[in-house]
Amino acid sequence: MIDQFFDCLNVSRLGQGVKSRKPTLEPYRNADDWRFEWLAKDFLGFLDGWEAECLATPNMTLTEKRKMCLSRETLEGYRIT
Repeated sequence: MIDQFFDCLNVSRLGQGVKSRKPTLEPYRNADDWRFEWLAKDFLGFLDGWEAECLATPNMTLTEKRKMCLSRETLEGYRIT
């Protein structure tokens, strides 16, 4: 998921997605690109689920639970981006 997220942000050459066989590296051509929906639903859902799962883990202190996930600042940075 993180790799695909970075690929969506690192589109730099027109043929990069074809050469690397990674459709996430294709240039954006219109506002209806599938990656926008993937970022909004799948990727943000992944982050939310990961955070919720870590915080719901029983028999651990809050500090231990937070160590199982990305920092709050990093999660917020991903969400803003």
